[in-house]
Amino acid sequence: MHTITNNNEASTRYNSNPIPASSVSADNSNFYIVQSRTSPDANYASLRYKAGNKECVYSTTFVATAGPGGSRIPKWKESATPSGGAICTIDVLSRSYSTYEWAVQITMK
Repeated sequence: MHTITNNNEASTRYNSNPIPASSVSADNSNFYIVQSRTSPDANYASLRYKAGNKECVYSTTFVATAGPGGSRIPKWKESATPSGGAICTIDVLSRSYSTYEWAVQITMK
């Protein structure tokens, strides 16, 4: 079950297309795109899923900082924080240095 407990999670829901499913059944998945509505140089997604006592909090961030000669230096960061005996993983599937898009797969067990 996906629950929203803070502003980052609410913003992720607002910036997602389609909106992340409220729940994802075992051995199933869902796909969505998160795009910042304020800047192409910064973006993040923050999600929290619960199953019984298990909980996973996932976070991805992107920032393009100024580099030499007006270039942009992209930086990505991903994290998965478990509690209640959960196993939480976040795997980067792809990154684009030209469009700054990235794709991750999150898993909860």
